[in-house]
Order: sequence, then structure tokens, then C-alpha cells
Amino acid sequence: MSGSATPEERSAVPTFRRWIWPGVTMLLAGVAQTALYLTYSEDRTMLIMTTLFVWPATIFSLLLWWVFGSGFTWRSRLIGLGSLLFVSGLVASVATIEGFNGDMVPRVVWRWAPKAEAAARNVPVTPQEGAVATPVLTAGPGDWVQFRGPDRAGVATGVTVPLSWSETTPPQKLWGKPIGVGWSSFAVIGDRIFTQTQVEQEEQVLCLELATGNVLWKHADQTRFSEAMGGDGPRATPTFLEGKLYTLGATGILNSFDAATGKVLWSTNILKDADATNIPWAMAGSPLIEDGLIIVNPGGKDGHSIAAYRATDGLLMWSVGDYEASYTAPRVETIHGVRQVLVFHAAGLSGLDPKTGKELWMFPWVNQPKVNACQPILLPDQSLFLSCGYSVGSARIELTPAEPTWQVKSIWKTNKFRLKFNDGILKDGYIYGLDENRLACLDIASGKIKWKGTPYGYGQILLTENCLLVSCENGELALVEPTPEKFVEITKFRVLPDATTWAHPVIAHGKLLVRNNQELACYQVETPPQ
Repeated sequence: MSGSATPEERSAVPTFRRWIWPGVTMLLAGVAQTALYLTYSEDRTMLIMTTLFVWPATIFSLLLWWVFGSGFTWRSRLIGLGSLLFVSGLVASVATIEGFNGDMVPRVVWRWAPKAEAAARNVPVTPQEGAVATPVLTAGPGDWVQFRGPDRAGVATGVTVPLSWSETTPPQKLWGKPIGVGWSSFAVIGDRIFTQTQVEQEEQVLCLELATGNVLWKHADQTRFSEAMGGDGPRATPTFLEGKLYTLGATGILNSFDAATGKVLWSTNILKDADATNIPWAMAGSPLIEDGLIIVNPGGKDGHSIAAYRATDGLLMWSVGDYEASYTAPRVETIHGVRQVLVFHAAGLSGLDPKTGKELWMFPWVNQPKVNACQPILLPDQSLFLSCGYSVGSARIELTPAEPTWQVKSIWKTNKFRLKFNDGILKDGYIYGLDENRLACLDIASGKIKWKGTPYGYGQILLTENCLLVSCENGELALVEPTPEKFVEITKFRVLPDATTWAHPVIAHGKLLVRNNQELACYQVETPPQ
């Protein structure tokens, strides 16, 4: 009979109820929030961000309730809390977070795993015979002079990739070496590779020999950019012109070198010059050279957002605008007969007179974290394509010359094609790019998706004469047919260790260069002439 229950038995019922209902309610709230985003959110990044917020908040709420409101004895509460702390400490002692992937999912590694920077610390500098005596380097056919190639379009003109490559018959690996951390791609001039990296407290600019990977010269600035989600180290790619190399570091250091010897010709810090604060994921826009000027986007206020330095001596020639910086490299195009610099800053896309910096027009394009990171693309009819992630998507805009500023209007907009921090490729009226983590094809006439293919993560793509080459985020390489008819993956195989791979691949002089935050590797693409 209920009246015969002991006091301990009677108190157990409300204690159990006090435990079960608040706990179930909190858990169901977390599940419901996640299910809502799974059902209605097409943006993978926003889904992950929400999940990373919801579940820690849910667990923290349960922990507070357990300690202060559960009604269990203090002995039980302390045992539960101690057990949680013990397990957490055990996990932390054997594993650690080594950055995040493009989805903002943490990459967990064993604490005893070798560190990429440690392996790169003692890479020797072995100058090429006669290198110091070389008076000047000159760009020639087949060179890759800047970020994404000669016109920043990500097209390897004249390069045909063997479609017979596979996991069992991969391309020949010529060499690989530890590289430190960072996301810089490569400039290739003749037999030399130029890139940037981070090794401990040194932000380095490297010149390597294409055939062997030997480091011919190295420059080190004593600085380091560190950020958990975006990773450490430099992001921008060196730019080459007329024997000189120009580099922009993550903390704003703009250097000019004699490319043959590594001698510093001049140096400045664009953030200090503009009295600007670095953006959350650091300076990433590779320097643009136009008519003797080095154009960058420091993002300062009061007329210091976009700046141009004289290439010969680093003198500031003009600075304009009040826009916060973002992560896209400037590019130059001729639109309706007018040469102009396109800068995709945090507030949108601007077209500027390269000689004076005068803003000809501006099209607003903003997402919540102010991340505009992909190159705008000039289309054959003189309209422009632009895109970003974080649920915003893409647009095609029409420009009409006028005074005092050009007229700009949208032709179409879509949130179904979101290039988060990879760049699109234009081919025959279609744009190919990684919509979040899936390769997709977009019809530029209508703004409609033609197909979405396999998830490749947040990597980068390069167009050759016969295929799209996709550098997958996990270190694999995929070859895909560049056709709007349907998604066709030709093959896929591994070229780098399974680590975050965000740098743009490069093909120059028959060699494929790929890089992640552990290793730089060189593969033979074309058979050398006999």
C-alpha cells in the first residue's frame, strides 16, 4: 500500500521526476533546434555553426541544473561532476584540436602526432649554383606569375592532364617536403617556385627549385598570425613582375624582393599605414600589380580602405574608401572599354580607376561575418558574376557607364550557389565551383543550377584543357568533366596526407604543385621532351 512506503521511497519519486523532466526538456530542445536546421537550412556552414552553439549550450545548461537544481544529494552531484571532469581531462590529455575544416568542424588529432612546423624547422637552404649571380628573372611561356595564373582566372592554358590517372596509377611524385603552416599558393618562374609559410615565430617567403624542392633562398619576418578556426600563417600568394617578387603576410607586411636573390628591396605594413585593425581571419588578398602600382585592401577608415603603392620603392600613391577589408584578392578588368580594379571588400564589390583610386561604382553584397573571399568573374557580355557563402549566394550584375558613378543593377540573384572561399571557373557559359562543399555547375544566363555533384570539402579547382582538377579538402585530387549535362567524376586519388588542404593547386612547366598545412608536393603532369 502507498501508505506503507518508507520516507526514502517517497522522496525518490519527486527526485526522479526532478531529474527526468528538466533533463528531457533540455535534450529535446537541442534535438529540435538541430532538426529544424537539418530540415530547412541548405547552408552547411550555418548548420554546423548552429550545432556548435546549441549542443555546448545544452550540455552547459544540464550541468548547471545537475549541480544547483537537480535535488540529488550533494554526494551524487559531486560524483557526477567529478566523473565528467575526469573523462574530459583524460580526453584532453591524449587528443587536441588541430584547427577546423571548412565546415567549422574541429579536426581532432593525437597529442603525440608529429607537428608540421617542427618538421619544417630545419629544412636547409641550398642555393642553386650561380643563383646569386643571376641579374634578373624574366617571366616566360608556361610561367605562373601570380595568384590563380596570368589573369587570376584559375585556367592552365595549354595543359592536358592524363585521364588515365587513378588510385592504382597515380601521377609520378617527383618530391615532397615539410612546408610549415599557411594557405599560400605558388608563383612559378622558370625553374623556381615562390610561396609563403609559417614556421613557429617566422613568417617565411621561400624560393624553391622546381625540379628538386630544394630551398634556394628564404626570408623570415618575426611575426605570427594565429586563429583557431582559420588556421595559422600567411594566406596570400606571391606576385611576380619584371624580376621582382611582392608578398603580403597575414599581419599586413608587404615586401618587395629581388626574385633571383631574395634581397629585400622595400617593406611596409599596410595595416599600420592605414591605421587599420586586422580582420578576424587575416590579410589574404594577394597583391595586384597594375601599371606600376601594388594594389591591396587593408580596410582602414577615413579614406584608407584600398591602397596603391609604387612598385619601385613602396611609396603610397593613393588610398581611398571606408570599407572594412575582406579576403578576396583584387583583380583588374576592362569593362565597357574602361580599365578598372575590382575589389571585393566586406561591404560588396567596387570598381576603381587604377591610376587614382576613384570609385566608379559599388554593388553591396554582405553576409553576417563579412566574408567575401572569391574572385568576381567578368562575363562575355560585360556583366559580372560574384558569390559568397553564409547563406547569401551569388549574383550577376549589369554595369552601365554614367557620371558621376556608373549604374549597377542585378540581373539575377540566387542563394543556391555559394562559393564560400573557393573561386569559380568560367567555361562556355557556365560557372563551376564548390557550392559549400559540393561541386556544382551554374548556368550564367539564368542563374539556375545544372547539377550538384560529390562533396569534395572546401578545396579549390583548376581548369585544364580537358578537365576540371579539384583539389579536395582532405588531400585527394579529383578529375571531373567540365560539362553542364551532368556530373561526371573521371577519377580520384590521394596526392597529400589527410590534412586541411585549402591552397590553390598550380600546374606549370609540366609539374603539378599541391600543398596543405603539412607538406608541399610536386607531381609530373606531362612527359618531359627527350
